[in-house]
Amino acid sequence: MTDLSWNQLLLDQLEWHWDNQLRARFDGLTDDELQWQPGGEVTTIRWRLDHITFTLADRSARHFGRDPVDQASYPFSPTADGALALLDQEYATWVSGVRGLGEDGLLLPCGPTEGPWHASPKAAIVTHIHREVIHHGAEVALLRDLYAARSTLRGARFVHRDLSGARFVESDLSAVVMRGVDVTGMTIDAPWLAEGGTLRVNDVDVTPFVEAELDRRFPGRAERRASDPEGLRAAWGALERAWAETLQRVEAMPPGTVDVCVDGEWSFAQTLRHLVLATDMWLGRAVLEKDRPYHPLGLVDAGAGDEGFDTSVFTTGTPSYAEVLEARAGRVAMVRGFLAACTPEELAAARANPHDPDRPETTLSCLHVILEEEWEHHRFAVRDLDVVAKSH
Repeated sequence: MTDLSWNQLLLDQLEWHWDNQLRARFDGLTDDELQWQPGGEVTTIRWRLDHITFTLADRSARHFGRDPVDQASYPFSPTADGALALLDQEYATWVSGVRGLGEDGLLLPCGPTEGPWHASPKAAIVTHIHREVIHHGAEVALLRDLYAARSTLRGARFVHRDLSGARFVESDLSAVVMRGVDVTGMTIDAPWLAEGGTLRVNDVDVTPFVEAELDRRFPGRAERRASDPEGLRAAWGALERAWAETLQRVEAMPPGTVDVCVDGEWSFAQTLRHLVLATDMWLGRAVLEKDRPYHPLGLVDAGAGDEGFDTSVFTTGTPSYAEVLEARAGRVAMVRGFLAACTPEELAAARANPHDPDRPETTLSCLHVILEEEWEHHRFAVRDLDVVAKSH
């Protein structure tokens, strides 16, 4: 025991756990897992990996000579492979820095870089960072287990179970049967309910009632399936008026409203960015067949990377609301301009599905997707704005 090295013991605390338990649990991480929203107040795997990565980078910069870092400008990656590469890089820098402290360096005070803890020995910050990595790393491992377990519930039977308050997001509940259940306060959001499906409550198919009520609440929505140029122009005009009213409403709401996320959903600004992408994908790419149709402010779904979609064309920063409005206005005008000159022959022209090129589409079906996206996300936006308004 005379050769005991406290520096090596501290490194062993992290390295053994990292090499034998933790790092292997991150292998095979997918982009969909990275962005998965578990529900409630639980943050994503991406948040945890980014937190570990930046924590290591920040403390390496403060104590080991690494280049200074700033959370607003740090090059966080939106992909799983990129996030893990950054994590490995910052982990290696940190371990090298701790090793370089030796024995005496562990006893040196942290200095002004640690503010109120300036007099604490560097050993204190080393143990703190190691706890952060182990703690949040274990959370990532658990979330991966929960993500994998989602697919094991197919055909499961729940009897006398309390699932009150549970949240199902992007889950397949088709053909689920509920008998003698308490659904007081239950909320269901099924955007594709009207596409040939049924939802039976007490043996009554409520789908027609839901569709009729949505059409009543959102004048013009019923026209989204128009099949001729004149009808499509009228449908788009009604949609533009609906969005114009909503934009005016947002302008009158408290500052910051456009960036509020309700229950983990996209904020109002993010919703507009996603609609920019939808226009680029279904009009720019599918209908107009542009090679580079995508505006850099477009916002993709969490699983886009798994579909082979090149997300590098999009900004990783957060644009201003004014920039979002400008991009959105340009895409709205693009649809309006196309509809103004389209003919029945053009509507019947064959096109490729941007998600699945082997799946046939027509110009008309692509326009229907745009209209569907627009009305559904408008509904989502109005729903969340109502929640924000009630909180003030």
